[in-house]
Amino acid sequence: MDRMAREGVVFPNFYASGQRSFEGVQAVLTGLPALPGVPTLTEGLTLRIARVGAIAAGAGARTIFTQSARRASLRLDSVAHALGFVEYYGREDNARLLLDYPDAEAFRYGLDHETMQGLAARLDGESRPFLAFLFSGSTHAPYAPVPPALQSHYPADHPDKGLYDVIHYADWSIGQFMERARQQPWFDDTVFIFTADHTHRAR
Repeated sequence: MDRMAREGVVFPNFYASGQRSFEGVQAVLTGLPALPGVPTLTEGLTLRIARVGAIAAGAGARTIFTQSARRASLRLDSVAHALGFVEYYGREDNARLLLDYPDAEAFRYGLDHETMQGLAARLDGESRPFLAFLFSGSTHAPYAPVPPALQSHYPADHPDKGLYDVIHYADWSIGQFMERARQQPWFDDTVFIFTADHTHRAR
C-alpha cells in the first residue's frame, strides 16, 4: 500500500459510512450511506439508486463481484444482483489453497490471497472493458494465524500481534495481485481503487 500511495493519489480525509461491512459496500458502490430509518441493500432498499453493474454491463463491460467469504455471506450475493453485476464469486469458487496456512479454516471471512489470485485468473488476458469489485475479509476479527513467512515484525507478546499479522498478509496479497496485474494488457488502462469499508473499532 505504501508503494501505491507513492505512485497513486491518496485521499487522507476519509469518513466511514457506518460500522458494518454491508453498509460500507453499499456506500462505495452506490454513493448512498446507510441512513437512519432507511433499509440497506441487504434489507430490501427500494430507493431509486444507480445500478453500477447494470450501467457498466449496458456499456459492454464485463462485470465481476467477488468476495473472500462464502457466497451468501452478508447477503452480498443479493447486493451484487441488485446492482446488476453479471458474475459473482465467493470463497467456494477459490477452493484451492495457494499457501501453506497453519489453519485456513480459521479465516472466518476468507483468504485474501486466494481471492485476489482468483480474480486475477479470471481477468488474465481479458480484452474487454471490465468493472470488478473485490471485497476482502482476512483482516476481520477473529484474527487467524498467517503463514510464518508473512507474519509482521511485531513480537509475539504484542497485544495487537494478530491484527498486524493479518494486515501484513493482506498487504502482501495486494502486492502479489498488483504484480500479476502489471503483466496484463489492460493494466495501463485500468483504475484501481482501494478503500476501507468501515472503522477498525467503534470509539
